Amino acid sequence: RKMFVRGFFSLLITAILIDPQVDAQTEAVSFHGSGSSAVSQCFWHILEKMSWQTKIPTRATYRSTGSGTGQREFMGNISQPANDFGASDYPLSSGDYNQLRNAGQEMVHLPVLMAA
Repeated sequence: RKMFVRGFFSLLITAILIDPQVDAQTEAVSFHGSGSSAVSQCFWHILEKMSWQTKIPTRATYRSTGSGTGQREFMGNISQPANDFGASDYPLSSGDYNQLRNAGQEMVHLPVLMAA
C-alpha cells in the first residue's frame, strides 16, 4: 500500500502537533484524503485520534473510494486537487509524478504497512 502526501500535509501535521501557541480563535484546519478501501478503517481511527489530540481545531476525513479514484483525486487538476492525500495499492506512475513536479508541486510516497 502507498500513501501519497503533498508537502503541505506533512508540514501541517508537524505544526499541529508541536505548536503550543494556539488560541481559541484559531480557524479549523481541514485536510481530506481518499483511496484504498483496505486501509480505510485504519485511517479513520488514526485521523479521529489525531483530530482529537491536535492543538488546533482540525477536521480530517478519508473516503474509501478505491485505489484508482484516490490517485485521480490526488492528482486533481494539479493546482486544485480534490484531496490532500491519497492511498493506493500501487505508487503513482512516473508520468503522474513528473506532472506534479513540473507543476511545482511536491509530494511524498509513504509506505503503509498495516490495515484494519
